[in-house]
Amino acid sequence: MSFQPSYCVIIPSYNPGRWLAPTLASVLAEGVPVFLVIDGSTDQSEHCAEWVLGQNPQLNVLRLPENRGKGAAILEALRAALPMGFSHALIFDSDGQHEPTAADSSLPEDMNLPGFWIAILPVIMVIALNALFTYVIIPRM
Repeated sequence: MSFQPSYCVIIPSYNPGRWLAPTLASVLAEGVPVFLVIDGSTDQSEHCAEWVLGQNPQLNVLRLPENRGKGAAILEALRAALPMGFSHALIFDSDGQHEPTAADSSLPEDMNLPGFWIAILPVIMVIALNALFTYVIIPRM
């Protein structure tokens, strides 16, 4: 049996307000499974997520009872995605600042690293790189 790489999108979310619904709509329109992590939000984002979940089975909603930070939210989603067979994850912010249509072109050409997760993180400040995304390779546990 050979390794078949596949990817999902992870959206860590803490109080995104009105930006969550359009962000989810644009990312889900790409047809990729999405893991939304509600990281202790107090702005009713959970209600928005529940409504979108009812409309789109590609969405997986994870809830953290209190804000633990972006890193913890991403790790929570990676733990949920791994048993589902995903090998790669694109990380998007919940406030709509990243264009989801750029995601496919940002994937590495060779995704065949079965012993590692590859998390693809948006680069907010591009210093010496001319790219929208950077890759973080994480050994599987």
